[in-house]
Amino acid sequence: MPGAQGRIRVGVVVTRFIAGAGGVALRGALALDPDRFEVTILAGHEGNLLDDAAQAGFGVVRLRHMKPDIAPRSDLAAVRELAEHIEEAAYDVIHTHSAKAGLIGRVAARWERVPAIVHTFHGFPFHPYQSRARRGAYIAIERALGRITDRFLAVGSAVAADAIRLGIAPAERIRAIGSAIDHVPHATADSRFEARRKLDLPTSARVVGTVGRLDFQKAPADMLAAFGTCGRRNGFSQALWQA
Repeated sequence: MPGAQGRIRVGVVVTRFIAGAGGVALRGALALDPDRFEVTILAGHEGNLLDDAAQAGFGVVRLRHMKPDIAPRSDLAAVRELAEHIEEAAYDVIHTHSAKAGLIGRVAARWERVPAIVHTFHGFPFHPYQSRARRGAYIAIERALGRITDRFLAVGSAVAADAIRLGIAPAERIRAIGSAIDHVPHATADSRFEARRKLDLPTSARVVGTVGRLDFQKAPADMLAAFGTCGRRNGFSQALWQA
């Protein structure tokens, strides 16, 4: 049944409502028309964006058993806990983000027969450096979850392509959608000068940078290689700042 004033009830399920998956989920929820959608965030206790969600007018449910690590006993408890919230709120849509919440949320939503289940891929829990058995198990789980998912979103076209190539999501039901951002600050001559001053860089230098954690998923080696190629082709020195 639709929520208040006929709005569609959407439950957004995230493991940790922090920068990264939480930030993407929050910006996506903020982009929804409040006259059409009634949004509730369901996440583990760890989340510095939960207050932002509440201030935006979203419902907030803190899931006691939702943990980022694999723990079968607490994971089963998380499924039951989330299923109880889903049954009580009668959501029309459950939208899960990232691998762990994607598992817990989609199983609970299927259990409660939610009309529509949507999952956003922020990446995958498997990578080439895992053992063949572990990687194969993760892919098999994602494929099984894909069969109970109505629609898929991906934070980038490469992620969407991998999901299709590995048989996790069919091409006709997945879309790559960039993170919703209200405003991008416009660089000015003064702001560029100030940034170079703080970094102790020449005002005439061409500066290329990337921001992200040093992790396989963020592919820092690929960025370094790209910077090196740009530098050799264009004949300018580089200042690389990676945080």
